[in-house]
Amino acid sequence: MRCFLALPVDIVTEEALSALQDELQVGRLVEAQGFHITLAFLDEQEDSTLARLHEELCLLDLSSVAPQIVGLQVDSAATPHLLWASLAETADLRRIQRAVAGAVKSVDITLPRRRFRPHITLSRFGRRLPEESHAKIARFLGRFATFQHDLAPIDRLVLYRSDLTPDGAIYTELADYALQSRPDEGVLT
Repeated sequence: MRCFLALPVDIVTEEALSALQDELQVGRLVEAQGFHITLAFLDEQEDSTLARLHEELCLLDLSSVAPQIVGLQVDSAATPHLLWASLAETADLRRIQRAVAGAVKSVDITLPRRRFRPHITLSRFGRRLPEESHAKIARFLGRFATFQHDLAPIDRLVLYRSDLTPDGAIYTELADYALQSRPDEGVLT
C-alpha cells in the first residue's frame, strides 16, 4: 500500500489555511483534513515491511514540536505544480525528520534523496495551467506570501495510507506514535 509518515495539523491551523484557500480558488485544493507535514514518503510498501517499521517507530523517543508557518510559495513561478505553506526549519523539526528517516531506512525502505523542506501543501496544479490561473496565483502570493501562523504543539507522528482517486488522494491513519511534551510545555507561570 502507498504510505507516508507525517505530523498532523491542529484544527485552528486547518481553519486558517482553509480561509487562505478560499482566497485562492485555483487548482486542486487539499481538503483541510488532508493538511499535514510530510516527514517521509514511503511509496508502495508490503504489510510485512510496515509491521517492521511500526516496531522501529515505537522505539523512537521524540519531543513534541510547535512549527511556525513563515510564508506561502510555489515550487516554480514559471510552471507551478504546488502551492504550500512553508515552515521554519527548526532544529526540533529536523531532529524528528532525521529520526523518522533513520527508522525508515533501518527496515530497508529507500527514501528519495531530497532536502527536507517542511511545508503544508495547499493546492496542486495541472500541467497546463491557463494564463489566467497564473495571474490569480501571482495576485494571491502578492497578498499572502508573507502569511505567518504558529501551529499548536504537535504531540504525535502518524503513519498514513494514501489512496489516489480522480478527485485527489484520500488519507487514512494507520497508526500514530506519541511525541513527548517538553518540560516547558503546558507549565503555568
